[in-house]
Amino acid sequence: MAAITYTNKVDNRTTSLAAINKVTAADMNEIKSSVNALYAAVMVNILAATGDFTGDDFQDDRLIGLTARTDFNMWVYGGSGVLLTLTTQYTFNSGTGTITIIPAALPTPPGADFLVQIIKFI
Repeated sequence: MAAITYTNKVDNRTTSLAAINKVTAADMNEIKSSVNALYAAVMVNILAATGDFTGDDFQDDRLIGLTARTDFNMWVYGGSGVLLTLTTQYTFNSGTGTITIIPAALPTPPGADFLVQIIKFI
């Protein structure tokens, strides 16, 4: 799915029909705004082996200007059937959209892969 990119619509003509019987430019622009708000929701998954993930940085321009734990949360999966766990064991640079994960604090069994999921709120 992609964002709707057409220019906002302007009514070409107006009629005396009741609103329930017509589609207006405002209706089309509302649909566009709603769809694009959903499209803007960010869900980023990172999969890395614990052996490789020693203080690695993750950068994404979609995170620039956000506030950690207000605009997004980060969840980790420790493998072996463990559910996702909310974590605050990272540092975040809002200016660059860079997250640095503190690997020693992640709930992962030794040698297991883990999944980090970043979910942006809209």
